[in-house]
Amino acid sequence: MRKGIIQLVKSIPAYFKSLKIKDRQYKWKFSWSSLAAQATILIVMTCIIPLSIVGWYFTTQTMESLTQAAIEKNNKVADRIASDIGSNFQSKKNFLLVASGSSAIRGMDKESTMGYLAQVKPWYGSNETLFVAEANGTQIARTDNSNLSNISDRDYFKKAMQGSIHFSDPLLSKATGQLTIIASIPIYGPDNKVQWVLGAHLLLQNLNGMVEQILSQNPGYAVTIINKNRVPIFYQGDSIAVATKHNIELKDIN
Repeated sequence: MRKGIIQLVKSIPAYFKSLKIKDRQYKWKFSWSSLAAQATILIVMTCIIPLSIVGWYFTTQTMESLTQAAIEKNNKVADRIASDIGSNFQSKKNFLLVASGSSAIRGMDKESTMGYLAQVKPWYGSNETLFVAEANGTQIARTDNSNLSNISDRDYFKKAMQGSIHFSDPLLSKATGQLTIIASIPIYGPDNKVQWVLGAHLLLQNLNGMVEQILSQNPGYAVTIINKNRVPIFYQGDSIAVATKHNIELKDIN
C-alpha cells in the first residue's frame, strides 16, 4: 500500500505538466484564430473594397458612355428625319416659286394655266395635286380629276392673297378628303398685284412614308413631328391627333 501511495504522488507532477501542455495548445489555437480573423478583415479592406470601388467606377462610366451613345444616336436619327423633311419642304417651295413666275400662269389664261400645270406636275409629285384659284377662291384648274371647289375660307388661301408663301397645318382636302398640308403662293398679274393663288398638296402619307423608311433603318425609335403651333404632323402615339389637329404639349410625348 505504501508503494502505491508513492506512485500516486509521483504521477501528480506529470498530470499537471499534461494540463499545462494542453493549456498552451488551447491558447495557441485561440491565438491562431484571432490572426486568421484579422487577416481576413485585412484582405477585405485592402482588396475587396477597392475592387468594389473600381467596379462601381467602371460600371458608372460604362452606363454614362452607353447613355451618351444612345443620346447621340437619337440626335442623329432626329437630325436625319428633320433634314429629309426640311429638304422636301424646301424643294416644294422652290418649285412653287418657279412655277408661279411662269408666263404661262401670269398671263391669266385658264387654258394655258391648265396646260402648264399638266406639264410640270411630274416634276412636283405623281400623287400630289397642284391647283390654281382665282381671287374669289374658286379653283379654275387642278391636276387631278377631283371637282373644283371654293377655298376662300382657307387660311392658306388668305395668306397667299396677302402676298405670303404659306404652308398650312395638316387638314382634310375638300376635294379628296385626304389628310394633307397645302402650300400656297401668290400669282401676280401684269400689274404686279396678286390675282390668283397657286396651291400644292403635300400628302401626309408621303411624309409618313419618308419617316417610316428612316425608322425601318433604325428600329426601336418612336418619332413625333410637330409644327411651330405644336400641331402634330407625324405622331406615332396618337394618329387621331394629326387628323383632328389636336395641339400637344411636349410633356405629352413619351
